[in-house]
Amino acid sequence: MYDDNTGAIDLFAAFDDVVRQSVSMILQLEPDAQKFIERFTSAVLSNEYDFFNSMEKDRDEKRCLARLFAMNIWNAMPLPSNHYRPLPLPTAKSNDPCFCGSGKKYIKCCEPLAAGGMPDIPEEMMMLYLLEAVPIKQLKQMWQEVEHSLLGFVASEWIKRDSHSVDWQERALLMLEPIFKQDDALLDEDDELAFDSMLDICTMLNKPRKKSALTKRILQHPNKSLQLAALQRHCCQLGDQGREDEAWVYFQQAQRLDPNNPNLSHLEILLLMQQGKIEQMQQRGSYWIKRLGNMNDDGDLDELIEMLREMISDTPAAVGYLIEQESPGASRMIAWMQAVADDIPPLLQQLDAEHGEIELINVADRALEEAWYELMEYCDDPWLNPDPWLTMLELHPELAGHISVIDDLLGFSTQLDTPNPILTFKPLLTLAMQQLQRLLPTQLQCPLNLDDVSNISALRVLAFLISTKLQLDEHSSATELLEWSLRLDPSSTLVCKSKLINEYLRSSRDEEALSLCCPDDFFASLLYGKALALFRLGRQLEADRCLAEVVRERPKVAKALTQKSMKQPKEYLKDDCVIVGGDDEAWLYRQEARAMWLATPEANNWLKRIMKSVK
Repeated sequence: MYDDNTGAIDLFAAFDDVVRQSVSMILQLEPDAQKFIERFTSAVLSNEYDFFNSMEKDRDEKRCLARLFAMNIWNAMPLPSNHYRPLPLPTAKSNDPCFCGSGKKYIKCCEPLAAGGMPDIPEEMMMLYLLEAVPIKQLKQMWQEVEHSLLGFVASEWIKRDSHSVDWQERALLMLEPIFKQDDALLDEDDELAFDSMLDICTMLNKPRKKSALTKRILQHPNKSLQLAALQRHCCQLGDQGREDEAWVYFQQAQRLDPNNPNLSHLEILLLMQQGKIEQMQQRGSYWIKRLGNMNDDGDLDELIEMLREMISDTPAAVGYLIEQESPGASRMIAWMQAVADDIPPLLQQLDAEHGEIELINVADRALEEAWYELMEYCDDPWLNPDPWLTMLELHPELAGHISVIDDLLGFSTQLDTPNPILTFKPLLTLAMQQLQRLLPTQLQCPLNLDDVSNISALRVLAFLISTKLQLDEHSSATELLEWSLRLDPSSTLVCKSKLINEYLRSSRDEEALSLCCPDDFFASLLYGKALALFRLGRQLEADRCLAEVVRERPKVAKALTQKSMKQPKEYLKDDCVIVGGDDEAWLYRQEARAMWLATPEANNWLKRIMKSVK
């Protein structure tokens, strides 16, 4: 039926356009099927559809084909006049007059053409285009007429769209919200997709209270399928927030509710991926693949099994596929990273040790450098339009030899909503480390010039790597990088020292920890770290005076260290951007150092004693 040589025409998009326009036409003409068939056929013969124009057919063949298509579309159309259900036309019999009007019998005319098969038109596709055309007032009533699973599908498609002319997320909310105004007794497993879509809509429209209330309600719902859907979504949300222990509690609840549910496989692997537990993820992935294979009698689990295989064999690529749905271009960046990490390009830059400046090795690369800088100047949101900079990277892989480019890409990676950024962008971290080690010596003749763009980029890359090593609990590597950073940039002394003192104390390097401290220190880690170092070194009088002074100055930190548990403050600002003397500073230091205090014999009792004496 179709010709191979379709030129530049995208047949799928062209077919999609035919169906969309046909839905609008039927809404104008229903319930008169014959009128629709005639008008559709006339449009085809007038060359109004690219889909048919790409076929090398004479006029009579095209007329027959058009009528067959029209009948096929009509038969799939959910008609408002028939309570949004199709009303198929009677099937022509072989000896009936052909519907095309040729005067021949159907068997001698269009039946052979029909035997070639018509494209399948899914019910979901027809409903999607129908609901696009429905007025808002009518849309709000659809929950009473149309299967809720279909409405959930349509909403899930709408919320992926980005359009200035139509607010598809708001439209989806108006359509689905009435479903969940019903009593719990009227909700069942057919509402699962609608529930999933509602949570996504609430996220996109910034309605956290509505999302929280709906999740809480469905978590307690008597229907097993709905409750399981809520458990899985809540579990993923907690994992995204880094609340790992809580996520596993809800995962275990989901296991108890339905231990044989195949979706638990993907959820468990995703949680392990979020936490960077790669070895365990691969072991559990292999277990699930075998188990699902034994359950896969009808082939329904083929796609899930293949996804698990990809997740455990090529984790960055698998994560890239997942985040591509929300951030188009992410998978291209991951593919580029993997390619350059496998064959790292030479440096485009070198260090002028005499002046402490990073400069281009070859002046001929200046145009490429300036082109990248120009792109970045207008790149406030790199994922809003990633094609220009991604194309430049793909055309010029040598840019991986420029430290400012690496710095920019590390920044881009933090803007993506990915289950485990460190795992996903591991090739980029490898590239950053190797290029930085090639570019900068462990000792400098003079400090880096902080007026230079590339110098600042290099120090920022180093800070990123330090943060990553600490997140991965690679404390030995983090210590070496912190010491390196101090040598490269003495101006970063306080920030580096506040991190380094914890690393020294963690490895019982107490004298070195003490050597970092100065009278003008104000970071809690340096103030309390100095007291702990003195205590460990047996310098009790100095330790008592030091600790008493810092407890008076920062009492919330002392309280946080001695409490059995502490909730993260609502206004926690993360890392170095904390309020001095505030709850967030206390919580952060507790997270970093409480284990060291507890591991030091009698340190906790000493702290409690000093706290009482200060009062």
